[in-house]
Amino acid sequence: MQKAIKVLYISHFFVSSLYQRKLIWLSKMPNLTVAGVTPKTWVDEGMVHNFEPPLENCIRIFTIRSYLTGNGSLYFLSPVSLFKIFKMFKPDIIHVDEEPWSLCMLQVLFARGIICQQAKLIFDTSENIPKPIPFPFSIIQQWTFQSACYATAINSEAKIVLKQKGFHGPIKVVGHGVDPKFFFPDTNKQKYRRMLELSPDDYCIGYVGILTRRKGVQILLNAFARLRIPNSKLILVGSGPLENEIKQRVWTDPRLKGRVILVGSAPHVRIPDYLRCLDVLVLPSLTTPNWKEQFGRVLIEAMACGVPVIGSNSGGIPEVINDAGLIFSEGNDEELTNLLIRVFTDRELRNELIHKGLQRVSEKYTWEKIAQELYNIYAEILHC
Repeated sequence: MQKAIKVLYISHFFVSSLYQRKLIWLSKMPNLTVAGVTPKTWVDEGMVHNFEPPLENCIRIFTIRSYLTGNGSLYFLSPVSLFKIFKMFKPDIIHVDEEPWSLCMLQVLFARGIICQQAKLIFDTSENIPKPIPFPFSIIQQWTFQSACYATAINSEAKIVLKQKGFHGPIKVVGHGVDPKFFFPDTNKQKYRRMLELSPDDYCIGYVGILTRRKGVQILLNAFARLRIPNSKLILVGSGPLENEIKQRVWTDPRLKGRVILVGSAPHVRIPDYLRCLDVLVLPSLTTPNWKEQFGRVLIEAMACGVPVIGSNSGGIPEVINDAGLIFSEGNDEELTNLLIRVFTDRELRNELIHKGLQRVSEKYTWEKIAQELYNIYAEILHC
C-alpha cells in the first residue's frame, strides 16, 4: 500500500476492549490510519455491555448514542453524530461490521452518499442460513450490494449464502481473533482455580457464553449428569434467559447438586482467567430454524489458553475447530459424555489437542493475522 489511507470501521463489537485489539493491530499497519465507531452500550440477549475504554491509547474510537440497541437489524446510531464523524474523518474506506440489510448500514449508505461518495465500502456478514429478507430491509440489502466493492464472511457457509443472495463482488472468509497478550496458557491452573475454590484434582469442564436453549446448555447438563468421573466439576460462566431454570435443575437434580458452579456473567477481560481453570471447554450449540452457530469465539479463546475444546457440529464450529478439537452431533448428550471421558482418560489425546489448538490459533486466529488479512483487502479495494 503506497499512499496513506484512512479507514473508518463501524462495529458494535468495539464496545469490548478485547475486541478493540483488532483496531490496535490495524493501526500498526504501514500507511494506514484507522478509527472505530461503536455504540456507547450494547445489549446481547438481555445482558448490557457498556463501552470499555481501550487498553492502549494508540487507537481512536468514536462512541455514539444508539437506539434499539441489541437488535442487529434494527439498531441505529445517532444520525447527527455519525454525519459529524464522516465529515471530520473523511474516510477513504468505510468498513461496516453489520449485516447488509441493517438500519445501521442504511445510515452509512446515506452518509457516504452525501459526504464522501468516493469512499470505498466493505461490509461483513455472519448470516449462514438462507432466509428471505422482508421489505424494506431487502431494499437496503440491494442498495448495499450495489454500493459495496468487497465483503467478508465469518465462515464458508456465510460466504455461500451471500453469493446466493446476489452479491457479485469478491468475498473472503475472515474470522474472529484473539490477542496472545491476554489469551495464553498458564500451567499453574491452581492459581486461577482458587477464585472458584476448586481442587487441583478436580476435572473441570467449562462453558462460557449466554445461557440460552440455542447454545445447548441443557445438552451439556445432560451429558455431565451421567458423567461418573470422580471430582468432576462443571463451570458455567454467563447469564441469560435460562439462568433460573438451570439453577433450579442444579439444586434439585442429585446428579448435579454440588458439582456445578454457576459463575454468572463476567467482563470479557476476565474470561481468560476462567478459561485457565478448565481441563476442557464445551460449546454444545443447537441449530434452530432461524439460527445456527456462526463462529463460536470462545473456542479460539480457549485454544489460545491451552484448553482442549469440544464442539457440536452446528454451523461454523467444525470449520473453526478443524482437527484441533473434538466434534459431536448436536443434541447428542450421550456422545458428548463419551468425548468428555476420552479427554479425561487419554492424556496423549489431551496433549495433542492442546498443541493443535495453540498452533491453529497462532496460524489463523490472532488479531495480528486478521489485521494483516484486512490490510491486504484494503489494498485490493483501492483498485476496485
